[in-house]
Amino acid sequence: MAGVDEIATETRVCEGWTYAVMPPSCIEAIDADVSSCIVKDFHGKTFKPPQASEYQELLASARQHIENSGCGLLSFTLLDTSWKDQFVSFAERLVSNAMMTAGISDPEALSLAQHLFPGLLTLQRLTAHLTASTIEIEIDSDSVSQRLGTSAVTVRGRALPTARLLEFAYEGHRKRQFPTSPRLRRQGLRALDDAKSRCIQVADVFGNFALAYIFVHLGLRTRGRVAKASVLSAVFGDILDASSLSKDVTLAGGSDLALTQPGGLTLGIGS
Repeated sequence: MAGVDEIATETRVCEGWTYAVMPPSCIEAIDADVSSCIVKDFHGKTFKPPQASEYQELLASARQHIENSGCGLLSFTLLDTSWKDQFVSFAERLVSNAMMTAGISDPEALSLAQHLFPGLLTLQRLTAHLTASTIEIEIDSDSVSQRLGTSAVTVRGRALPTARLLEFAYEGHRKRQFPTSPRLRRQGLRALDDAKSRCIQVADVFGNFALAYIFVHLGLRTRGRVAKASVLSAVFGDILDASSLSKDVTLAGGSDLALTQPGGLTLGIGS
């Protein structure tokens, strides 16, 4: 199972995705570990410092069970504006060409596919080393992705869900470029409110707290950021290399951050 969420810095100087990939047994174990928490739906933006111990419990549980499974990852990937523009344009062309080849010109389906495909391609790259044979993907629902469950196109006179079309495109690209990454299960792509997906919640919290950790390291401190950074350090401090962040990230405009080198920045475990 993979949870996918978008992430961006304060003024969107850098944007990207955050991922949590784990077997279903890990999700069940995490649910059991946090069952006594007052917080039921974990979300980075709604975090309050007094809840720090419960968010730490969520991330510690996720790390423990993912590492024990040997078949999962937590990953947070930021792209600078120029690289994201190039990468997104590339992904959009891929899915657009695939739809044109299939004789599909529906603009709503195209915009939905182009919105989702870049994050899905990044997931393929990140999971190419995993031993899982198949995967299901839950994407945090937003104003565009929420149409995934209802959008359909007409192919040769028959209605085809846009989600199914994306599955074909995902598998086509995976087989060509990342054949060792897990195969997407049939009907295994869906957009959900994060309250309905523990996997999305873990991805969201990890990415949001990782971003706060970077801001604090660069000196942009708020009470909320410091609390999030402390949680992340408590859970992942033994593998986080704070010194390397100074080489990879810098302040931008006094209130945001930018990458020092063209391309992307990835933090995580198992990736």
